[in-house]
Amino acid sequence: MDDFKKRARDWLHNSTREEFYAVLHEAKVSPRQYVVCEKRFVDGLMNYQIGMEMNISDKTVERDVAAAYESVLRVLKSRIKRSPLGARLCVVRPKGLFFMR
Repeated sequence: MDDFKKRARDWLHNSTREEFYAVLHEAKVSPRQYVVCEKRFVDGLMNYQIGMEMNISDKTVERDVAAAYESVLRVLKSRIKRSPLGARLCVVRPKGLFFMR
């Protein structure tokens, strides 16, 4: 997993529920990606558990999560561009900092 996808994953993991759902909505992820992300980050399920629950393969879960990471990262980058701080934006989370270049 590349550095940017890790940052998107960490952001989703450390965000509040309100921020989590707002970013997923703004990212316009598919309904299945939305459910997969919810089960992954809110319910804390593993890929194989999500696959069994939704009757899809583990690979499909992996692809949906990866696509959601890319969509979320796109939204976060656009927020940085709109920010008056520009590329120096630093979002403080309860468990640490999220920096974008």
